[in-house]
Amino acid sequence: MKQKKIALGIFLLVILLPLITIFPTNADAEELDVVILKIWLETPEKQVIVDELISSVEDLGLEANPIYFYDLDAWRFYQGDYDITYGGIMSLPRDGDIFLYAFVNVLLNYYALNHDDAKIFKCVDKLWGMYWDAVDHPDVVDEAFIADMVDAFQDIEERLWEKQYLSVFNRWLEPSSWEWGPVPTIKTEVITYNCLPGHVFADFELRLALNAIIDRNVFLDYHSTYNPYETYLVYHLYQWLPFHDTSLPNCYPED
Repeated sequence: MKQKKIALGIFLLVILLPLITIFPTNADAEELDVVILKIWLETPEKQVIVDELISSVEDLGLEANPIYFYDLDAWRFYQGDYDITYGGIMSLPRDGDIFLYAFVNVLLNYYALNHDDAKIFKCVDKLWGMYWDAVDHPDVVDEAFIADMVDAFQDIEERLWEKQYLSVFNRWLEPSSWEWGPVPTIKTEVITYNCLPGHVFADFELRLALNAIIDRNVFLDYHSTYNPYETYLVYHLYQWLPFHDTSLPNCYPED
């Protein structure tokens, strides 16, 4: 693969994806009623979104404990415990190939999300292995090879949607200039959950319950006021990408 994909991957890793370092927890059962929210308050106006997240947590009978950061690096490299993280914008070029999104899935599932889903990791590893097969032996890349990669990508997409390791809210398209020229950029607001054992949102049903009661119109209203680009409600992280599985319903799993 060309060197520019590696450079883009590094850029995504360092700048665009909200990286979350995995840390062990000593939380006991009594502490599981407290939800620690790691918040990067990008602008004061985004407090309305944070308030909606806090209110939704409390509606589940949980205690919300927000920890605010006003510096992106301090938020990104925070080494304390958390249950939910909000802040930063996931950003990807709209028109990348399947090899780029193989690399993105490595970054997302091994670095940006906290889960231990063996089925997802198996598909990620398959994609990554095929990426390097194509690098080392370009002649293996044919229509069937690409189709096999797309199948693995869509298996990951379906599993992320079913298990809600992150909640996806809204998306907009911005003009941008990448290394090889102007390419439209997809930007997405999400929250991610710490789904590892011992944390509140290791409970799958609790993730679905929170996902169901968050008012996504709060996100849309904010962006209609402050975002110069039109923003849309979306249901899947990869919904605007060329390899999105269009058979997935445009709703949430609990609907």
